[in-house]
Amino acid sequence: MPYLTPLLDQRQKQLKEKQEQERLAILAKVLEWLTAYGQGYGIYRAYVVGSLTRAYQFTSRSDIDVAVEQIDPRCFFWVMAQLSEHLERDVDIIELAKCYFGARLRQQGILWTAIN
Repeated sequence: MPYLTPLLDQRQKQLKEKQEQERLAILAKVLEWLTAYGQGYGIYRAYVVGSLTRAYQFTSRSDIDVAVEQIDPRCFFWVMAQLSEHLERDVDIIELAKCYFGARLRQQGILWTAIN
C-alpha cells in the first residue's frame, strides 16, 4: 500500500520552484556581470554551462560554470574570485582552448558576447 504524502509533495514542489527562481536570478546576474566587467578581463565571448542552463536541475549546492573563448591569463583567478564573490557561489572558469570537450560546451551553453 503506497503512502500518501500530499504535504511532503507540496513542500518539495515549492522547493523546486524556489530553486528554479534562484537559478533564473543567478543566470541573469552572471550575464550582467559579464556585460559590466568581462571586456576588462579580456573576455569577449563566453558560455554559461552546466546546471545553471537547465530548468529544475540547479540546486542549493550547484556551482556556476562559465566557459570563455579567451581571458587575460593574469586575471584568470581574479575573475573566478570576483564572480564567485558577486554570486555568493563557487565558480569555475573553463578556458575553451584548453578543453577537449569545448565544442560540446559551445553547443549546449548559453552564449554571451561583449557589445562593441
